Amino acid sequence: MTDLQPIPTAVEPRLDKIEGIKAIIFDIYGTLVVSASGDINQIDLSQENMRTALKEADYLLQEKDPKKGEKVVAELLQQFVDILQKHQQQLRDSGTPFPEADIRQVWDEWLQYAIGKKYITTNGASDITHLTFVFEMLSNKIHPMPGMLEVLHYFHDRKYPMGIVSNAQFYTPVMMNFFIDGQARDTESLPLFNDDITQFSYSLRKAKPDRTLFAPVLKALKENYGIAPHESVFVGNDMYNDIYPAQDLGMKTVFFAGDKRALRLREDKAEVKNVRPDAVITELLQLTRIIL
Repeated sequence: MTDLQPIPTAVEPRLDKIEGIKAIIFDIYGTLVVSASGDINQIDLSQENMRTALKEADYLLQEKDPKKGEKVVAELLQQFVDILQKHQQQLRDSGTPFPEADIRQVWDEWLQYAIGKKYITTNGASDITHLTFVFEMLSNKIHPMPGMLEVLHYFHDRKYPMGIVSNAQFYTPVMMNFFIDGQARDTESLPLFNDDITQFSYSLRKAKPDRTLFAPVLKALKENYGIAPHESVFVGNDMYNDIYPAQDLGMKTVFFAGDKRALRLREDKAEVKNVRPDAVITELLQLTRIIL
C-alpha cells in the first residue's frame, strides 16, 4: 500500500453549515482513501501484477519459455476480465441494474480455468484469497486520505454514530482495519464505525447508486438510534453514485472534491442535473467545520 497523495482539483469548497446532524455515513474509495485509479472498479491490469500475485500466493506458472509465458499470462488476465464481465451480466440478467460481483467467486472460477488448462500448479501453501488480495492491492494502490483518522476520531469522540455505504469487495474492510488501527483483520467490523449502519456492495451483489445499499442503513438508523434520514449526512465523491441516491432518500449530503483522480461530477447523467449537495469540501478536515 503505497504512500499516495490526492491530486488537488479546481473545485471551490462550499462550506455551508449543516445543522441537526446526528449520524455520518461515508463512502470509501475516493473519499476516505486515495485510490490510484479513483475507483474500486477501475484497476490496472498488468502482467507484472499477475506474476507477482501468483508468486506471493504460491502458484507456479508451468510455462518456462519467456515468450510463451507472456502469452499465457496475457490469456489469464483476459480470462479474469471475461469471467468478471460474465458474473456482472448474470446479475443484470437476474434483475440487478447495478451489479457487484463477489470477486472471490470470480477468482475461484478463474483458478479452475488456469488449473484445467495446466497453466499453473498448486502446492499445500497455495491460497486463492491471498492471490486475490495481492493482485487487487497491486492493481489499485490505495492510501488513507489526508485527515481521515483525525476526522473519524473527531466525530467518534463526539458520539456520532458513523457508518459506511460503499462499493467494495471482501478486501476493502481488511485494508480499512489496517488503515485505522494497523491490524489487517478479515472482518467487516471496523473500529470507530457502527456495524449496523455499514454496508458493503459485494455482500448484496448490488452497487451504488442502487438504493438497496442505503435501505438497511437508513432502517437501522431509525430503529436503533431514532435518527431520521434528514438527520444523517452522506459524504462521497461521486455525484451519481453517492450524492444523487442519498439525497433522493432524504439524507443530507456532502460532496468530497479533494482528489482529481476520484472527482466524479457525472455531468453526463441527467439524474444529477438538479442535484445540489448541502456542502462541498476539498479536504476531509473541513467536515469538522460544517457538521453541527
